[in-house]
Amino acid sequence: MSLNTTQYMRCTQQIALPTTTGSIVLSYQSWSNVENSFEWDMHGVQVREVGALAWTELRLSFNSNFWRLDTRDLTPWAGKVIEMRFFFTAVDAWGNDTAGVYVDDVRITEDAASTLSYSACAADGTWLFWCPCQHVGGPGRGCPSSLSSTGAAMTGDGSLRVSSDTFTLHMDGMSPAAATVFQASGFSYNNAAVISGDGISCTSGSFIRLTTRFAPGGALDFPSAGDASISLLGLVAPGQTRYYAARYRDSAVFCQAATFNMTSTISAFWRP
Repeated sequence: MSLNTTQYMRCTQQIALPTTTGSIVLSYQSWSNVENSFEWDMHGVQVREVGALAWTELRLSFNSNFWRLDTRDLTPWAGKVIEMRFFFTAVDAWGNDTAGVYVDDVRITEDAASTLSYSACAADGTWLFWCPCQHVGGPGRGCPSSLSSTGAAMTGDGSLRVSSDTFTLHMDGMSPAAATVFQASGFSYNNAAVISGDGISCTSGSFIRLTTRFAPGGALDFPSAGDASISLLGLVAPGQTRYYAARYRDSAVFCQAATFNMTSTISAFWRP
């Protein structure tokens, strides 16, 4: 196959999403055997509100060679009627003699009680293989470091509601030295912006430093008792999606001369 145009598989039925104060999640199984690189042969999902011209891309996926569960956040479209399409792009005419991409078990589910955060950038091979020195981290984690062969992870828990914010960030696998936890307004697939020290960062736009503090045993929970809420510190408004990650110290010689690494990144859609 030498086709180098973007191909679409469009759902012919419009989808009415419920009005909810919780989350709406698109999930599907995907299998892909395509040119294995961060910059080529990508596939994913696009959505748009009925009547709109522009499609919104919901995160890209890359080569896997196994069936895996992909999830995407549809909460920003709650209460709207949407159109949805899966897509695959080979980018160019090279390396296109592979099996391609398969999609199965597509579901849209509502969690009326919770507003969830999602992994947005991990170095475990489900996103990319672009760690320095061609390293790969553990599932849902950042790039390996001199401290952890599986890398450092960030996860989120609690209510993503500006009016009743109980959202907390948990980090582990870092050094016990000071770590900087930050919020970003954007997300980037631009490879030139990804390498960050001995790790990767897919964040872009404007940044707010939420805190810098020590991580005893390599773990940190934020906010803790006495801290302001994340939405207050991050100047978050309802309807915004924000991205969270941490930069931690790793001064030992590992892979290259950099003295820091990154956790994985999570995305969070904030409700009123």
